[in-house]
Amino acid sequence: MSTTRHLALVALLAMAACAAPPPSPMGGAGPGAACAGPETCEDGLCLLGSDGAGRCTAPCEGPDACPAGWRCGPFGGIMGSICLCDPRREECNERDDDCDGIIDEDCDAEPPPPCACDPGTTERERERCEDDGERERARRCGADCQWGAWTAFGACRDPDACGVGERGCGDGCARCPEAGVRETTCDGSRCVAERCEAPLRPCATGCCQWTTALVDETGHVGRFASLALDAGGRAAVSYYDLERGALRFAREREGGGWERTTVDSDGTAGAFGSLALDAAGRAWISYYVVRDGALRVARETATGFSIETVDGIDGDAGWFTSMAINPRGEPRVAHHDFDAGRLAYTSGGARWSGVRLDGGAPANRVGRHASLALDGAGRPHITHQDATAEVLRWTHFEGSGWTHEVIDARGTPTISSVAIGPDGQPRVAYHASATADLRLASRRPDGTWQHVDVATEGEVGRHLSLALDADGRARIAYRDDTRRALWLARESLLGAITLEQVEDGDVGEFCSLALDASGRATIAYHDATNTSLRVARER
Repeated sequence: MSTTRHLALVALLAMAACAAPPPSPMGGAGPGAACAGPETCEDGLCLLGSDGAGRCTAPCEGPDACPAGWRCGPFGGIMGSICLCDPRREECNERDDDCDGIIDEDCDAEPPPPCACDPGTTERERERCEDDGERERARRCGADCQWGAWTAFGACRDPDACGVGERGCGDGCARCPEAGVRETTCDGSRCVAERCEAPLRPCATGCCQWTTALVDETGHVGRFASLALDAGGRAAVSYYDLERGALRFAREREGGGWERTTVDSDGTAGAFGSLALDAAGRAWISYYVVRDGALRVARETATGFSIETVDGIDGDAGWFTSMAINPRGEPRVAHHDFDAGRLAYTSGGARWSGVRLDGGAPANRVGRHASLALDGAGRPHITHQDATAEVLRWTHFEGSGWTHEVIDARGTPTISSVAIGPDGQPRVAYHASATADLRLASRRPDGTWQHVDVATEGEVGRHLSLALDADGRARIAYRDDTRRALWLARESLLGAITLEQVEDGDVGEFCSLALDASGRATIAYHDATNTSLRVARER
């Protein structure tokens, strides 16, 4: 990989995943212009988003050299300052919020017309669709189910049951509690609610307490956060230091507070980091190094961290890493081989070895946004994006070979998070970019996949993390980009899903979720307002 391409990649790692921008009014060459590589930009710098889309940027010596809404800043210590932009939802504020080079686009546009429903949709589907002025949301779960009337395991609920995100209230259904309130009584089909008093917050069972802690605020930290809990429930987090181009690690002290350390200060290290703890509670972190275009693994020792560059895969490997430790204490890493455009799987033990999977030609952009989980026998289950076919795939090693299945071919699935249920089958939370929805897929023993819409209001799920409790019930931490808030989706034993806001204030990017032995949630996430790393814990 060329030096120019490496520099372009460093810039990419500062950006959250977002849709490809339209061509810039600056002639396709300056900051904000759509780019497919450095050669398409005037200054040879293309900020590639983690979804493969790109925006041109340029060197700068001060804020006046950058478009409105962009900033001039250093990048990882390997080059001078460049124009940087963190994409957000475009607002009418005379700033380029979505970093596409256009300021306040569509501010004067007419609201979108009501969506059209298929003639065969049920009355309830039509009702729901017509209420939504943004996109078609007619959904079905087989001939016998109405919209939303299905469980996570594929069984139809009573036809009169409430839809996803609704509760029975008197003689009808209502969406409650609303943010900041909890349900107390019903009046017809309306919730009569009582506001939660601080420090309690609304949750599935009424008012619950979420405590938040500041983990690190030195510089611009918290991206690519990856969280794990040890046997005592103490949190450990690996994360990226954007300004220094470094991998950092924090561990919760037994008496409270956090111990922080820099693991790798290469200057271009730490992107796409993934953390796992072995049986002794020692940390293993897989991550990408831009300078070498390589996968590295850091292993915690009694005196610090031991770091090695993994040579199981040649070429530019180590994008979108996902780490797990098998029952024998050996590391396993799923990642994307950029040069080959394929999914890669690297195994550690006496030596490192790697294999490329599910693809073959450079045009096959397979293996992006990889998520790895191991079942009880240590067999890998990997979910990942096939960007060429625009589908979400599940790749699994059965003992004698690898199998590949399409999980969802609808809605251009992108980001995913996989966990293995008590039955040994995978469950997958994922973002469908075409509809901006958060979905949950469950593989049934007969080999079919059941899909449920978890959250559909606004732009949700571009940052997400899935965990299962002891009963196999799903918990999904996710970022609501419309509200700029961190949320938690909670599944009941019967498959009903409730949504609760954990924290607002432009937070929740790069969220990472883990459950303790009692099923209580802990979430690490990036606070974009304060460019810091925070952890929220359910009490």
